[in-house]
Amino acid sequence: MKDDQNIWSHVRQIFKSYSPAFRGLKTPNGVVKNNQEIADQLANCYEKHFAEPTSDSKNYFHSKCLEAYENIKHFSNLPLDQIKI
Repeated sequence: MKDDQNIWSHVRQIFKSYSPAFRGLKTPNGVVKNNQEIADQLANCYEKHFAEPTSDSKNYFHSKCLEAYENIKHFSNLPLDQIKI
């Protein structure tokens, strides 16, 4: 494959797009079909996933990572080189 080529031009004969019917969200209490309940559960999941990280202050590795995270957070305008594939 050459630079800037799309892989799908080579594999489209093998992979077909398919989207199964959505029948609800499986939970330990059963399948949830109410749209508002599904939206609330997914929102809670993503809020937790993207929340500020919590660390163990007794763990040296966690402390060093948190320190690096804070440094990066305060220098948000750092120039980044473009990644080439």
